[in-house]
Amino acid sequence: MRRRLPDYLEPDELDALLDVAPPRHRLYFLLCARAGLRASEAAKLRHEDVIWRDGEPVVLHLIGKGDKEALLPLALSLRRYLPAFTQPTRRGWLFVGYKGGHMTRGAASVWLMADAAKAGIPRRKAHIHSLRHSFATHLLRAGVDLVTIRELMRHASLANTQIYLHVDPERLLGAIESIDIAIAGDPSHRNGNGRHPGGDANSGELRFLDGLAAVIESRRLELLQGEHALT
Repeated sequence: MRRRLPDYLEPDELDALLDVAPPRHRLYFLLCARAGLRASEAAKLRHEDVIWRDGEPVVLHLIGKGDKEALLPLALSLRRYLPAFTQPTRRGWLFVGYKGGHMTRGAASVWLMADAAKAGIPRRKAHIHSLRHSFATHLLRAGVDLVTIRELMRHASLANTQIYLHVDPERLLGAIESIDIAIAGDPSHRNGNGRHPGGDANSGELRFLDGLAAVIESRRLELLQGEHALT
């Protein structure tokens, strides 16, 4: 079965969403987009899940998918925003829903669809999981390695994290351009008049494929080393 690339919000789209969202909606969206929480995880957060240090919220204690326990560091945006909604002594649901229970994923989806429409965000991106996808995509673009992103996303396998490589084609452009730079700068590939020897299309294509194979093999070894480090 063909796997579809994840939807995500560009940084300016996320900013636009947060600008129009009411305060409590904004907190929920930040938890998904800046801490990587799943929709149900954010909905079921409790005040006592927030770990404080020196009067500041710094870590979330989470029981996530498959009852796996995790300690998630909080981004600066959340450390600054959370104190308006919780304090170290408070207990109970952070997002209170119907009859005193926790809010539902459906309610959060209604929030997002309404606020995304006001922000001019395409409807296909107006689903809660796109916020979590945004978290991983923005980390990758910031240069964070896949193994660390896997830990923050709490994926069971690195293969689940690798899907985010495909939503950032700019990352691949540098690798492709490095092949041309390497070939152009290698004197062994040039003759006396500055042209590549045997400068027919086939030899150029072979050099390109050789360089591409080297880049791919280097990336494969890097990922393997990351997986071994986790075992």
